[in-house]
Order: sequence, then structure tokens, then C-alpha cells
Amino acid sequence: MQQHVDAVYTAAEERNLAAVSRMYQCWNSGDQGFIDEFISPNVVNHALPPGSPPGRDSFVWLYEVYRTAFADTSDEPEELLADGDKVIGRVRHRGRHVGEFFGVLATGRHVEYNSTYIWRLVDGRVVELWGDTDRLGLLRQLGAHVGLLEAA
Repeated sequence: MQQHVDAVYTAAEERNLAAVSRMYQCWNSGDQGFIDEFISPNVVNHALPPGSPPGRDSFVWLYEVYRTAFADTSDEPEELLADGDKVIGRVRHRGRHVGEFFGVLATGRHVEYNSTYIWRLVDGRVVELWGDTDRLGLLRQLGAHVGLLEAA
């Protein structure tokens, strides 16, 4: 993970950067305990697909969806920046598609796609999240029919 070497962060910003980094270490190791440790029970997750549960349950649900659908997962922050109570990150996701994923049956294909996130933290816990994930690119790698968007 990269951080700008010339950046000077406050102690709170350093703590927030460490919390986000630790969340990804736990995710990659299969340690679902990060959800209780780093995610506020009433988190507002603006990055959810339709039909997702609210609050902390959204993270439990997403964790289970991705861990069931993809083996050999690796979500690596390529860059994290802090500004006040927010951490901004560019994340590269990798994995092998081994289970159903939003209606797409397992293909065995290796996938790689990117996301950009903004986490807002209070006392080292995520209270709000915004994100933009290349879901179209992921679905294309899985061979999913994406309708008219494929013609674009």
C-alpha cells in the first residue's frame, strides 16, 4: 500500500489509515471479526448494490457474497490518503470465480477490477462509506451478458 511520503497526518488521521489497512488485512486473511471491530453498527453504506441489508449487516452480507463467489481473494489498497475524518483509497480486487455471483454461475475465471472508496471514521470505526466499483468490468470478465451496455 502506498501513502504519500510527503504527507503529514494528525494522530487521528494516522489511526484512521491504520484502521482501513487493518480491515483489508483481515478481509484477505478470512477474518470476519474486522466487521465488529472496525464497522459501526449504524454505518451508512452508500456503495451497496440494490437489495442489500442496511447498517453493519451490509458488511456481513457483502463479505459472505464475495467470499462464497471468489476464492484466492486479494483486495489490496494501492493508495490510501487521509483528510480529517475521511480515508480515500484506490483498491485492486483479485480472485477466482468459484461460486454464484449475482446470478452468474461459477466460471473458474480469474478476475481483477478496481474500486475507489471514501471511508468516514469516528474513533477508528467506519460510520459512512461511499464507493465506486468497476462492476461492469467485473461482470464482463465473468462473461455475463450486460445488455445494451456491451454495445457502448
